[in-house]
Amino acid sequence: MKTLNKLACASATIFSCLLITACHIPTAADGFAMTTGGAGLTEQSGQVEYMIYNVPPQVVYRIDDHRFFTLENYKDCDHGGIVYYNDTKLGKKIYISGGSSSNDILTQNPTMKWQGEFIYSADENIIAYPFFVMYCASDHMDCSAELAYSIDGNKNKLRLGTTTGDDTSDKSIIITNNNIYVKKSHNSRYYSHILSLDSHPEGSGVIIEKNEMPAINKKSISRYFSCSNSIKPSSVTYSKKQSYSPLATGVVTND
Repeated sequence: MKTLNKLACASATIFSCLLITACHIPTAADGFAMTTGGAGLTEQSGQVEYMIYNVPPQVVYRIDDHRFFTLENYKDCDHGGIVYYNDTKLGKKIYISGGSSSNDILTQNPTMKWQGEFIYSADENIIAYPFFVMYCASDHMDCSAELAYSIDGNKNKLRLGTTTGDDTSDKSIIITNNNIYVKKSHNSRYYSHILSLDSHPEGSGVIIEKNEMPAINKKSISRYFSCSNSIKPSSVTYSKKQSYSPLATGVVTND
């Protein structure tokens, strides 16, 4: 049964590869590699191929005049790529999500996958972003989308109650210095969670009625993550290791 499942998985991957150029079709030697974004993780000790695309970075979300997220090393908006957080005033560039392995390019970047509203109203010491688990290997695995965030470099996360494949276009997130507000649909109310490092915020949060919603005085320039498919790579090379921006911190190694 395990062999049949592996063959079915490989067949599905091969079929997807036929629809995408520059895609490495896995073999038995590759161990039917599957990734979770970032470094290639194989079921066996197989080799994963990484793409290096000659393509300009895109600003896919802008907080203000010096803070923004970029998508880099991508095949196109819907296939692979790495998202970085940038703060030009503080000289920061931080790895957020994604990669360009032969498996990463089969799907959209895990942060770009969020299609709902995302309003940023937090200071420079807070970094927050949505993140999807792109490959759910088991029904027993928690594949909920999350809002990952850090306060002064200390990390935490909030489950968003949606998974890969769900439509998130009618959902909304607001991040402030003290709270996270999540709205599950256009017609629903916001649910408030305290921005905390003490534990993982659980449950649905505290319901906020419309007349109780605090004023958001400082809003991000962008309201959605967006990408232009008119920008294409001019060439692609291949590597045995994931390539990251040399300026970035927090990268995932695949040694």
